Amino acid sequence: GFSTGISTKNGQLGWVEFNPSKVASKDGKLVGITRSVELLLEALQQTHGLYEIQSDLSEFAIHRLDLTVDFAPVADMQYLLDLATKASPCRAVSPAIRQHPRTGEKESVTHATRSTSCVICYDKSKKENYKTPTFRIEVQAKRDDLREMGLSSIADICEEKARNVFNKRAQPFIDLCMSTPKTWIDEIITSKEDKNTFIYSAGFEYVEINGRKLAMTPHQRRKYRKF
Repeated sequence: GFSTGISTKNGQLGWVEFNPSKVASKDGKLVGITRSVELLLEALQQTHGLYEIQSDLSEFAIHRLDLTVDFAPVADMQYLLDLATKASPCRAVSPAIRQHPRTGEKESVTHATRSTSCVICYDKSKKENYKTPTFRIEVQAKRDDLREMGLSSIADICEEKARNVFNKRAQPFIDLCMSTPKTWIDEIITSKEDKNTFIYSAGFEYVEINGRKLAMTPHQRRKYRKF
């Protein structure tokens, strides 16, 4: 998505917020960076006669850039949202967690600051009733982040720079996803509650490996799912 300022014929400042994915397809299927810029330029042409559009793209400053990536299918949505809660893309900022009022399951996790950027992770399939479990990460990058990555105007937009902006904020989550079983265990045993859940669930695994299947109560299943 783009958010840019434009000057009207009477000298006032106007604003355009533009979601290329919504323009490209009714279902909002994500489009790439190059196609997004093409669609934005087509949209600006539609304003001919209403606004004085600069022909030089470097005159169009970017105040915010929204970058989105979908992952599908995913095996365990709640696990990914748990990892998103632990990630810290914005230092010293606690995440805002939205939960289902009845089940308590996480629906979205938001890390945000006023000045830099916002990272939102959520179950896109539940929001849009997709059949395929789809996990979405949205990075809303503001001017400071964009300038740091060399993105000051529309003319600067390219796949590499956009990817760098996304990765800067999504990297803590990516690191958690790519961590090894050893790092998981090291983290688990530092917490008494997590260690007990780990040992409890590992017992079920051990019994099952040796040919026995134990029935689980709903409470036991929740603990096992956490493991």
